[in-house]
Amino acid sequence: WLNRLINILEKSEYEKLLAGIFVVFSLIPTINIFGDSFGTQNGYSLLWFVVLYLIAGYIRKFPLSKKHFGIGYIILCIANLLLTVLGQGVSVTAFRALLNLLTTTYNSCLVLGASICLFLFAEQSTFEYGNFAKKIICRISGLSFGVYLLHENRFFRNSLWNGLVRLSEFTGNTGVFF
Repeated sequence: WLNRLINILEKSEYEKLLAGIFVVFSLIPTINIFGDSFGTQNGYSLLWFVVLYLIAGYIRKFPLSKKHFGIGYIILCIANLLLTVLGQGVSVTAFRALLNLLTTTYNSCLVLGASICLFLFAEQSTFEYGNFAKKIICRISGLSFGVYLLHENRFFRNSLWNGLVRLSEFTGNTGVFF
């Protein structure tokens, strides 16, 4: 059904759809510190997957011109890092919560923009790789979905992040976390 929707939409209709879902599922949850009104679960929901699928469908159906997406990605990552550091120094709870939503949730405007820029940079890159590098990249990329499934398994996730990696011990220190 999603593919049928993607196929029948004209460019202007599709852009209006994307603008609407951006506002409802990214912008509002990013600035709403009182809760997740639309059930995106900070980007961990099937609904957010549908949003990403529609964005990717637009990119595939209406290819974007060559732009400086790599620079956009770097700028958004630096902005994210600076806002994270700023959030640690802020004493106002509501402002700190807003900065946290902006910098850490998958469906935040900043993270979504950086993700799209990274994807488009990779899609439009013209890097030449040797045969050895191509084999390694192809081998690793074939395993990425399996790695994702392992990381998202509720039994394995807790052991990995809280037992083995202990990421929560480093989130308070931006330098070490970075």
